[in-house]
Formats: sequence, C-alpha cells, structure tokens
Amino acid sequence: MKINTVLKKSTLTLFTLSTLILSTQSCSTKKETNATAVNYQDYYKSEFYHAAQMAHFYPDSKTFADATPHLPLKELLVKYENEKATPDFDLKAFIEANFEIPQPFQANFVSDRSKTRKSCRSAINRLMKKKLLEKKILDGELTENSAMLTRVE
Repeated sequence: MKINTVLKKSTLTLFTLSTLILSTQSCSTKKETNATAVNYQDYYKSEFYHAAQMAHFYPDSKTFADATPHLPLKELLVKYENEKATPDFDLKAFIEANFEIPQPFQANFVSDRSKTRKSCRSAINRLMKKKLLEKKILDGELTENSAMLTRVE
C-alpha cells in the first residue's frame, strides 16, 4: 500500500516538473520570436507596402494585400531596403520573386436565380473540385487515370 502512494506522489511530482519545464521553454521561445517579428501594422505602414500599393500592379488593392511573403516580414523589409538602392531595381520583379500572388478564380459560372441556394452551392462545389483535379494533374500530383477514379458529380 505504501509503495502505491509513493509511486503516485512520484508520478505527480514528475508531471508537475515536466509541465513547468515545458511552459518555461515555450515562454522563452515566444519572446525570441516576437523580438524578431515585425508587427503587421508596421508592415502595412512601411515604405515598401505603400510603394507596392501605389504602383497599381494588380487590378485591385486587395490582391497585393492578400499576397503571401516567402520570407518573414522583417527580413523582407531589410531585403527591400538593400535592393531598392540599386540602379536596376524593379519593384514588380521584387514582389513577384518574394511573394506568392493570389490568382483570381475565374470560371465560366453564371448564377441561376431560379435555382435554390443549395443547388447553386452544389454546382459551385462541382466546378471547384473539377478545377482542383485539373490543377493536380498539371502539377503532376495526380495522373489522368487516378483523376478519373475520383468522382465529381
């Protein structure tokens, strides 16, 4: 009986110590990450962001705002500051090299107001599944034979 009580206390102590160690490590990691991170508000107020938006490279202002940077924002801003001073600097080329620009989804889909909302959603879902399969085939993730086995209703 005494051994069982000792084991329970040891397990509880071990659990408490491991929890304390893990929480201490996660706190220190967060501080390091935040110290090197750029606040999004600072990014949106930066000279780079302003220049990119004012250049009107894209049909609307949301396209660049939704772009995904390939580098952490702080590194990206430092890279921009270093490269913009070069005589052959091209802002659009810099953006295309350092961001994933979202492509607009264009389909030959026309809403039919005589159909129910549910049937419209089903039609859109079928179209999106078909486009996704086509993309996977083009990217080599799927073969045409395996895509045929995937049922798109």
